[in-house]
Formats: sequence, structure tokens, C-alpha cells
Amino acid sequence: MGLGYLIDIDGVIKLGDRPIPSAVAFLSKLREADIPFLLVTNNSTRTQEVICKDMEGLGIRLNPSDVVTSSLVAADFISQSSDIERVLVVGEQGLIEILSNKGIEMVQDSPDCVVVGLDRSFDYEKLKKASLAIRAGALYIATNTDTTLPTPEGLAPGAGAIVASISVSSGKEPIVMGKPHSLIFERSLSLLGMDPEEVIMIGDRYDNDVAGAMNAGLRSIMVETGVHRKKDIPEKGPFPDLVVGTLEELDPEAPL
Repeated sequence: MGLGYLIDIDGVIKLGDRPIPSAVAFLSKLREADIPFLLVTNNSTRTQEVICKDMEGLGIRLNPSDVVTSSLVAADFISQSSDIERVLVVGEQGLIEILSNKGIEMVQDSPDCVVVGLDRSFDYEKLKKASLAIRAGALYIATNTDTTLPTPEGLAPGAGAIVASISVSSGKEPIVMGKPHSLIFERSLSLLGMDPEEVIMIGDRYDNDVAGAMNAGLRSIMVETGVHRKKDIPEKGPFPDLVVGTLEELDPEAPL
């Protein structure tokens, strides 16, 4: 049986723009051992190309095909839906670019779909437009529902905070593209060409990385460099297969 990895970015490989050295070293070991992996992130604000450029600055060379984002999963979902032609976006340039690259028409009025990601310029007018469109019948999609985003300053509000406000004001819950939901795992496994039991998810959150891996039939390792620590895991789980302080503690060829 083979071995492959899905690895989160924010809180695992870096905090904001600051790399986590043990994670950078771990990725280098995977490359040296020719172990397949994908970076899988709920962060919708950056394209695959931008993420690759960021990684290159850390000394890690990747191709865009090595990265799966919640924006990419959302764009695929929308482009494959015959009922969606016009989309209202609440999000940043990374999400907009990925949707545009799929030929999706983005509008401000009368959309068929509202897609919501992290938007650091979110305001009342955007809340109002999104909520009214959803109440008028537009499909409601969220790239992810992470309530927080790990940064060097601490836990900043994540896309989930914006999604929650739109859900409250529209009276509807979204279809979610990112972890812990299934679509992003299905796409990632398909790209790796591996079965769930061959793949380990490495993440910093028990509520999406660990829970998502469990739901998808993957094993998981939680690393305590981002949002959650072992003490944060609820008594009823979801439980990772292993908790480590940093990725320095892992043997990439025999992690469990």
C-alpha cells in the first residue's frame, strides 16, 4: 500500500507570511523521499499560482497542480452546474480570479448563485446584497466556514464569521466546498490517484482537518502550530490518529 499526504497551509506550513521551519523541512523530506502530497487549504483568498510563489519564497518548489483550494472546488462546482450562469461574489481577488478563469460571469444584481469566502473588505452593503439575493432564490455557496484564521498576532476572524452573518440575515445555510465537507477531499484524492486508506491528512484544526479526514476515510495528524492544541479536542472527538507539537517529530515515511 502506498502513502500520501494532504497538508493544510495556514497554521501548518506558515502563520500569516511567516514560515514554520519544521513544516518547511518536512515538505523537503517528502520531496526527497518521493512521497506524493498535496497542499489542501480552505483559504479562498489566493490562487494556486500565488500559493506556489509563496512556497517558492520558502524554498519549496511546487506546481499549481500540487495545490487544492476551496475556491477551486467552488469554481468547479459552479461551472459544472447547468442552473448557474450569474454569480455574486463575496470574496477577494483569489476567488474572483479562479471563477473568472472558469468563464463564470460575475454580477452585482440578480445572480443565480452567491459564493462567499474570506473578504477583508466585507461591509454592510455586501451583507445586504448577498442576503437579498439568497432570499430571492439564489443558491448559497461558501468556500469554507472556518470561524478563525491563524496569524502571528493571534486568531483573526475567518470566512466562517462572514458566512455566519449572511446565514443569519438570509435565513439559509450554504453548501460548503472546503473541509470538513466531502468535495475538497474527493477532488484531492482524485488528483493523488490514491485510496483514502493510503492518505494522511495533516492539519491544525480538529473541527475541519481531523473531522474531514475521518468523514472521508483518511487517517489524520493534528499539529499544534496553528489553531488547536490537544487540550482543545472535545471529549467526544473527532480524534486524530496522532497529535504532534511540530512536524519535526514525524518520520515522513512511517508517521503512524
